[in-house]
Amino acid sequence: MENIDYIMDTAQKNFGGQIESYTTMFFGVCESCRSEQGLTKLAATADS
Repeated sequence: MENIDYIMDTAQKNFGGQIESYTTMFFGVCESCRSEQGLTKLAATADS
């Protein structure tokens, strides 16, 4: 995976304060479970 530290810089441009830290979380279904569930299409979504 490529470096995503640019996220903090991008967020800082839209925030009047100072961002000192951030957390990124990824959730998903493992390859084996995807196969068992008949999931073949990869989908990327963002929940708010």
